[in-house]
Amino acid sequence: MYTIQQLNERTVKQLRQRARELSCATGNERERANKAQLVEWIIEAQQNEVAKTLLTVIEKGELDTSGLIEGENKQDEQENKDDEECEQDASEPDLKQKVAEMKARKKELDKQFESAQEQEPEEPEAPASTDPLAQAIAQAIQPYMEQKLDEDQVQELIEKNSSANGKIIIENKERVSVKIDRQHFKFELLLKVASTGVNPMLVGPAGTGKTHASKSLAEALQLSFDAFSVSPMTSKADLFGYKDANGNYHSTALVRQFTFGGVCLGDELDAGNAGALTGINMATANGMMATPEGMKERHDDFIFIACANTYGQGANRQYVGRNQLDSATLDRFAFIDWGYDESIEAMEAGLKKSAPKFDIMQGGEVTPEAWFERATKVRHAVDKLQVRHVVGRAVRNGIKLCQAGIGLDHLDSMLLWRGLSEDQVSMIKAESGV
Repeated sequence: MYTIQQLNERTVKQLRQRARELSCATGNERERANKAQLVEWIIEAQQNEVAKTLLTVIEKGELDTSGLIEGENKQDEQENKDDEECEQDASEPDLKQKVAEMKARKKELDKQFESAQEQEPEEPEAPASTDPLAQAIAQAIQPYMEQKLDEDQVQELIEKNSSANGKIIIENKERVSVKIDRQHFKFELLLKVASTGVNPMLVGPAGTGKTHASKSLAEALQLSFDAFSVSPMTSKADLFGYKDANGNYHSTALVRQFTFGGVCLGDELDAGNAGALTGINMATANGMMATPEGMKERHDDFIFIACANTYGQGANRQYVGRNQLDSATLDRFAFIDWGYDESIEAMEAGLKKSAPKFDIMQGGEVTPEAWFERATKVRHAVDKLQVRHVVGRAVRNGIKLCQAGIGLDHLDSMLLWRGLSEDQVSMIKAESGV
C-alpha cells in the first residue's frame, strides 16, 4: 500500500526547504519559529496541500501565528526555566539534596498524570470552527487524512497519465532516469535483449515502429544513435568504409558506433546481399572488426539492431524485394516479432485504447541448466530431421537472456523457432521431446 506521503516525498522536501527560507525572511525570532513549526506539523500529518495554502497565506501576512504555538511551548519553557534555576541553586552544597528530591517528585507526578490521561474517557469532538481559514484548512485536509492507494490504483494512474502525455520513464541504476515517448508494448523485451549484449532483430510488417523503437532504445540507454539502410546494392564499402586516392579513410555509421560506442541500426537488413552481409558477422559476434584502416576493437557500449520484414528466408507475396540471408548471419540475432501496437495508433488519433497485455516472464522462469538441455535437444532434433535451420549461438545467447529475467516462451520464439512454420516446430518438438 502507498500513502500520499510516500507518493509526495519530493513535494515534502520542497515544502520544508520553503518553510526554512520563509522563517528566516519574516518576523522576529519567535514568529519565525512558530511559522516553521506550524508547517512541519502539517507536513508530518500528510497535509501537503494545506501546507502549500498556509505558505501562501503566511507570505501575504494574513495569518497571525503568534498564539498558535505559544500555548504549547509555554509549559515546556517554564519547565526548562525551573530546571535551569534549580541547577543554578544546586551549586550550593546545602541545596543539592533538595534539588534531587524535587526532580524525583516531578518524575513521579508526570507518571501519575500520564496514567490519569489514559484512564479518562474520550472527550467529545469539538464543534466545528466558524473561522473561514480554519474551515478552509479542514476541508483541504479531509481528502488526505485517510486516503491510500493500492498497487492497482497506482498502475491505473500511470496508464492514464501515459495515455495523456505519451511519455514513459526509463530507470537505469547506472544512469539517471530518462523520460521518452510512449513505446511499443514489447519495448521492455527489446530493452532487456539489447542490454545483455545479444543482437536483436525486429521482424514485422511495414509501419510497426521498428526504426522508431531502435532510436528510442538509444535514448533510453542514453547512448548515441546512428543508422544505415540496406539494399541489394549495399557493399562492403558502405558497411566498413574506404580509402580514397589520397589515402584518406572514410568511415561509416557502423564503424563509428562500433569503435566509440552507441546504438547502430541496420534497417531493411533482409533486403541486402547475403554475401556482403556476412562481413558484419565478425562485428556482431566476435568483438572485432576488419576495416580498410585496420582492425577495430568493439566498444563496451556498442549495440547493433537489425530491422526486417521477413525472417531472412527470401521474398514472399508482400515483400518481393527480400533476399535469403546466410544462416551464419541469422544465427547472431535474437528475433523479436514486432507487430502493430494499435494503442499507440489510437493515441495519435486522440483516442484511448489499452495496449496488449505483455508478460516478460511468459512461459515461466528457466535456469541456465534447463535452457542448455532444452536448446541442445532441439539442435540434435534439427540435425536428425535435416531441417534447414541452425541452432548455434541460441544456446549461449539463451543463457544470457534467461539470466536477464526473460520467460521461456520468449526465449523459444526468439532463438529456437525463429522463421519456422508451425508444422516444422511441431515436428522438432516431437523428435526432441521438449
